[in-house]
Amino acid sequence: MSINNPSAPPIFDLPNSACIPLYPAGLSEIARQSYDEGQRFERTGRLLDATKSYIAAAGQAPSWFAPHYAMGNLAYRAGDHMNAFKSFSLAAQLEPRWSGSYFNLGQCFKYAGKLPEALEFLIKYVQMEPKDADGYVAVASVFMRTGDMARENEAYLRAMQVSDRCSIAHLNYAINMLQTGEKQTARRHFARVLELEHSGTDLHDKAQKFIKAC
Repeated sequence: MSINNPSAPPIFDLPNSACIPLYPAGLSEIARQSYDEGQRFERTGRLLDATKSYIAAAGQAPSWFAPHYAMGNLAYRAGDHMNAFKSFSLAAQLEPRWSGSYFNLGQCFKYAGKLPEALEFLIKYVQMEPKDADGYVAVASVFMRTGDMARENEAYLRAMQVSDRCSIAHLNYAINMLQTGEKQTARRHFARVLELEHSGTDLHDKAQKFIKAC
């Protein structure tokens, strides 16, 4: 009964606790310019031009992970999970310390229905980014699909431990508690969602609806 995560961070905006520099030492100016041009095109919605610029940057700096990561983001946002997977895989090979590649690979596998592989990459991500609550929510979403509510709930609890402001973790955990008859616990977490979310938002409205059953 748990819902999907509408508040997940954009797939291109993830933590980087290893502080990997986007522009490595020795990067050619022309490669950097091509990449920056792709970023400008992407921000203005010129996605085809952005892709061309990223391809140019990758050709100018074959060992640089960032253009491949950026192309993966574009493919993912377009629903092209196969090409997103290829780009994120290459980005991870070129820079294995960049945690976002593993999160994104996990999401690609999840939406392809390959849940063991999704879980493998998402667990790797939370090991690298243990302070990112949304990483644990992503792990929980895989357990939700496998029907393992106990481990799903463990992941939500970990997300809330990391950030008590993780509304989606509170909401989904509360829904699971309501299903198992733990109404007081469910009510407490639904109430927390109502504290965190503005009236009229999707999460607030869902919490307001479900709390009546407590």
